Amino acid sequence: PRVQQFADSVKRLLGRQFAVPVGRGRDAIIVALRALDIQSTDEVVLPSYICISVLNAVIQAGGRPVFADVDESLHVTVRTVESVLTSRTRCVIVPHLFGNTAPVDEIEALLRGRGIPLIDDAAQGFGARRAGRPIGAFGEFGIVCGGPGKPLATAAGGLLLMDDPELYRKVLRIALPPESSRAILQRTVAFWFWRRFRRYTLLLQMILWRFDGDSEELPTDPHSL
Repeated sequence: PRVQQFADSVKRLLGRQFAVPVGRGRDAIIVALRALDIQSTDEVVLPSYICISVLNAVIQAGGRPVFADVDESLHVTVRTVESVLTSRTRCVIVPHLFGNTAPVDEIEALLRGRGIPLIDDAAQGFGARRAGRPIGAFGEFGIVCGGPGKPLATAAGGLLLMDDPELYRKVLRIALPPESSRAILQRTVAFWFWRRFRRYTLLLQMILWRFDGDSEELPTDPHSL
């Protein structure tokens, strides 16, 4: 009940029609891309400065990542996104970093004219607004998730938001393998350590990555990219 209450509250806050709870933000991106029927030849545009979880989600969903340059704010711009669009572009992901906002309203207008779906990733900027609208409310999909260092400071969890009833029905039919108990325990312990020893976040994260057998490393095969 609390998960559904959270989903309904965020849905109303962002003005979205549908909200689907997910285990983490990476899962939300994977589900969104699969709902868009991304194929191995389809290009997914994302910033050159990006959280590795977003990049891995594109690869896991079967898409081909294409990087758009960022400006001094570390966000993509209309110009940098437009410069990498091709006939194979199937989706663009626009994250908002460090509580600041990318020009997602301008990018949305650019993509709408070309029929290219947009994923508005508000994981690091939940609560911020752009052009009078909350981020996460732009594009075909919005993403909200929690984690250490995010506005929603939780161990994990998040939401995939959308307005299209057909996309919502497709999302509900997509199944992801459940996380192992070990992975859940590890993230919970990591969150506790972050709350208790946040000044040592980088060191602790490096130690966890070193001993994590299910780490989010990129594939070693260059052809997989």
